[in-house]
Amino acid sequence: MPRFLRMSPSLVVLLALAVVSFTGRCWAGTESTILTFPNNGGTFPGGAGPYAGLISDAAGNLFGTTLYGGRDYVGVVFELVPQASGTYKEVVLYSFLQNHDCYGPMGRLLLDSAGNLYGAAQNGCAHSNGGVFELSPTGGGKYAYTVIYAFPAVANAGQPNSPLSMDSAGNLYGVFGSGGTQGYGQIYQLKPNGTGGWVPKIIYTFGHTGDGTYATGPLTVDSAGNIYGTTAYGGLGNGTVYEVSPVAGGWKEKLLYNFRGTTDGFFPLNGVTLAPTGDLFGTTDGSNGTVFRLSLSGSTWFKHVIHTFGGAGDGVNPAEYGSLTMDSSGNIYGSTFIGGTDNFGVVYELSPSGGTWSETILYSFKGSDDGSQPNADLLLDSSGNILGTSFTAGHTGGGTVFKITP
Repeated sequence: MPRFLRMSPSLVVLLALAVVSFTGRCWAGTESTILTFPNNGGTFPGGAGPYAGLISDAAGNLFGTTLYGGRDYVGVVFELVPQASGTYKEVVLYSFLQNHDCYGPMGRLLLDSAGNLYGAAQNGCAHSNGGVFELSPTGGGKYAYTVIYAFPAVANAGQPNSPLSMDSAGNLYGVFGSGGTQGYGQIYQLKPNGTGGWVPKIIYTFGHTGDGTYATGPLTVDSAGNIYGTTAYGGLGNGTVYEVSPVAGGWKEKLLYNFRGTTDGFFPLNGVTLAPTGDLFGTTDGSNGTVFRLSLSGSTWFKHVIHTFGGAGDGVNPAEYGSLTMDSSGNIYGSTFIGGTDNFGVVYELSPSGGTWSETILYSFKGSDDGSQPNADLLLDSSGNILGTSFTAGHTGGGTVFKITP
């Protein structure tokens, strides 16, 4: 059973390319812990337990969330401001309130061109089913918190378990892992109404015959408004990659790939990344996990496993709360929840070369001051540094924000 179904938030997201086994190559980079959170058992003002990945603005400020700490023990939204000394200063932008707010964001925040931050939280709000919130800058480094949509208390209601995505028109999209008329998840849209409000709409419900089930995220939206994502189960029983496209009068789904649960992997948990070539890249969690590539030829999508995890010193179980990160040269970056030298997870790079892919372990976590069990997507900054979060460990046990420098 995938980790996202067995762990609650309180306890814890070209055609010839061939399969490449672990090379054992390690990178001569430097890992540094730029923030250590306190143990997650108290009301720590700065938060604790960062489960989601980070985002950045044009100035290099970092934004993230925690599941614990803050005024009511249910997490904060924080900013890390780079200092002249090379360190970062943490600023708490908002501390969630348990009996008033949506709380428990499992995926990264989203930043729009006006500097507004958006997030989806799976707990709290008016009907205790979570909702979508916005933090809007009001000047002087202050932000105003608004719940822009509280998910209703209806039969088979789902709870959002993925980050938000935005299309070119400013519409927000997300998924429920369960719920809906079939009980297997839905894709929802929030459309700006032009007067500061939002219009909610369910654009697709999973679980029809042969369909994917238990939708995962994040979603990827292309320039034409098509949406790509994954389901953990369904299809042939081992998960799917799908596309949902706008058509006259609604939306239409197409399954791009059905996982077979053999050498191609199973349980895709973290959405897909769209490359400039139009290829889709993602990971599966089943067994030790794989990294796969889908490429379109004519009207058919073909799948290639470009890495299988589990060799000596390799990572195991790719991070599930965030998609893969790709640089301008086509190199892929990700993390694994466990595995590595000390079995506390790794950060890895996959590089294309001559029709094959080679893996480099950029960092293997020790489970001490550096953190352990990274479970979210990674962020590449303008200098080529890799930034991310670990949910646990650090010398206080409350998780870390880390940076790997080339």
